[in-house]
Amino acid sequence: MINRAIEKLADDVRASYGQTVAPVNLDVIAEAESISLVPIEKCEGFHGRIEFLREAASFVIYYPDPNFAPSRQRIRFSIAHELGHYFIEPHRELLVAGKSHDSTPGFICDNALEVEADEFAAALLIPASHIEQRLRRRSFMTLGEILKMADDWQSSARSAAIRYVRYTGEACAMVVSKQGKLTRYIPSDEADGLGYRFTGIKMVPEGSAAHRLNNDSSKKGVEESHSATKRWFPYLRDEHDLHEESFRLGGSGYVLTLLSISHDEDE
Repeated sequence: MINRAIEKLADDVRASYGQTVAPVNLDVIAEAESISLVPIEKCEGFHGRIEFLREAASFVIYYPDPNFAPSRQRIRFSIAHELGHYFIEPHRELLVAGKSHDSTPGFICDNALEVEADEFAAALLIPASHIEQRLRRRSFMTLGEILKMADDWQSSARSAAIRYVRYTGEACAMVVSKQGKLTRYIPSDEADGLGYRFTGIKMVPEGSAAHRLNNDSSKKGVEESHSATKRWFPYLRDEHDLHEESFRLGGSGYVLTLLSISHDEDE
C-alpha cells in the first residue's frame, strides 16, 4: 500500500531544493537544512543515526564512511532514511525531545518509525512520477530494469524493487532472503487481491533461482527460473505460471527475488 502522505512530503522536499532529475543530491538538501553529514569509520553493523545537538540547536546525521561500506547506493539510502526522521514531523519532535537510536534502514525492520523513514527514503530517491511514467510505456519491469532504475537514481536495489511492486498493476511480489531464509515478502496490490498475500513458506524452494544463488556463490548477475505458483505458494489450490528472477545483493548475504505471476487473463 502506498503511503500518500509520505509520498507528498518527499515530493515537496525534492521540489523545494530543485532536485527534479536523477540522482537526487542529498548533500544539497542537508546543507539547506543546516544538517551536518558525518561519516563513521569501521563501525561494523552501523547503518546510520540522526541526533539533535541541543547546545548547537542543530541536527547531525552519522553514516557509514564510503571507504568502509560496501555500496554507495546503500549509504545514500541510509542518509535519506535519516532525513526521513528529520522531515517527518512526529519523528523530528522525538529527536528534539532527546530520543535517538541507531537506525536499521532498508526495509528490514518492522518498527513503525523505521518503516516510515524507509518509505520516505525510497520516495525521496526514486520519485513516484518517474515510476508512473515508466509504467505507462509498459506495465511491467524485469528485475534487470529495476536494478538499472536503482543505479540511475543511486538508490538501493531493494528500495527500487519495492517502489516497483507498490506501483505496478501486475501480479508480482518482492522477496528478500538470507541463507535461504525468507526475511521479507511484499506483494503488489494485484497479487494480494488474487490471494498471494503471503507465501506460506519460511525457506526459498529447492530448485528456485534464489536457491541456486544461495548455493553457488560463483553465479553472478540475474538468475532466472520458470516454475508454477505451487513452488512458492503451496497452500493455494489453483496453479499458475510463475517467473522468478533473483539477484545477490553484494556481499551482504541477501538475495533479492522478483516473482511475476501469470493468471487466467494472461494465459
